Amino acid sequence: MSPDVAQAAIGLPATPTQPKPKRLLKRRSFKLDKEEVVKSVIEKYEDDLADRSEWAEARLQRCAKYRGWLETKSYPWPHASNAHVPLLMTDSMRTQDTLHNAVLAQRPVMAAQALQRVDKEKGETVDNLIDYQLFIEQNGEEKVGELIDHFVNDGTFVAYIPWVRDDKTIADVRVFPTPPPELPVEAYIMERLREIFPQAQGQPKPDDPFSWDLITLEDDKVVKVTAEFYSDEQGRLVMVAERPTRIYEGPLVIPKSLEEVVVPSRSSNLQPPGPSNPGGAPHVILVDYPTKDEIRRLQKQGVYDLMTSEDVR
Repeated sequence: MSPDVAQAAIGLPATPTQPKPKRLLKRRSFKLDKEEVVKSVIEKYEDDLADRSEWAEARLQRCAKYRGWLETKSYPWPHASNAHVPLLMTDSMRTQDTLHNAVLAQRPVMAAQALQRVDKEKGETVDNLIDYQLFIEQNGEEKVGELIDHFVNDGTFVAYIPWVRDDKTIADVRVFPTPPPELPVEAYIMERLREIFPQAQGQPKPDDPFSWDLITLEDDKVVKVTAEFYSDEQGRLVMVAERPTRIYEGPLVIPKSLEEVVVPSRSSNLQPPGPSNPGGAPHVILVDYPTKDEIRRLQKQGVYDLMTSEDVR
C-alpha cells in the first residue's frame, strides 16, 4: 500500500496542507517638514546661482556675439555704422544643419538591446515604437533641433525624459437615424449601445432612460462610460458617450535650457556622484513654470499628492 493510500485510509489528507500566510503590507512613510524642505531647496538654488554667476555672464556675452547685439557706435561720429559680421552664427548654423541631417538620415535613431536572447527578435518592434513616439507623437524633429542648438552653442544639452501617462476624458459623439415608431425608444437605445459597446454592462439612471452608466472592457481594463442621448432638430438620435482614455504612455523628451537646470558649478554631469562617477551632481534642481490648469490636472491625477483643493484655489 502506497503512503498516500495509507494516509487516506486513516482520514489524513494525501498532501500535507499549510495555512495560507497573510499578505504582508509594508508601506514607506516619509515624515517631512514641508517648510524645511522648501527652505533647503531655495537655499541650494540661490547658492548654485551665485556660484555660477561668472559662467552665466560669460554665456550672456557669447550669446550677444552670436546674435549680433551691439551697442550704439559713437566713433568716429555719432551713430556711425556698426555692422555685425555673423561669423559665430554662420559656423553654428552650418554645424547644426550637419548634425540634424545626420540624425534624421538614420531612422530609427535609437536601437534597443535585449538583455535576454529570447527577446532579441523584439528589438525591431521596440525601435519602431520609440521612433514613432518621439518623431510622430512628440514632434521629435523640432526637439532634436532644439537639443542640437543647445549642444552647439552651449557645449552641452539637457533632456529630461520622464515616463508619462496622460489620461483624459474623451467624448464619442454619434448620430443615429430617427427611431422607428413601432419600436420603443428605450429598446432602440439598447440596440445602439450593444452595437457600440458589445462587452458593456449597465443600466439607465433612475427616472432618466436617456442617461446610461456603463462598464466595459478596453485593453483588458475596466472602463466606466457615461452615455447621454438627445434628439436634434431633424429628429435623429444623438449619443454623447464620455469615458476616460489613456492618450499617451511612454517616455517623453523635454529639452531643458541651461537656465532651467541648476546644479553645483563643479558638476560635470547630472548623474548621482560615486566612485565610478566622481563628477556627478549631488543635487539637481529643475525650474519649471506650469500653468494653473496643468497644476489642477496633475493634482487630480495624484501627481501633486501633497496639495489640497484649497491650495489650488
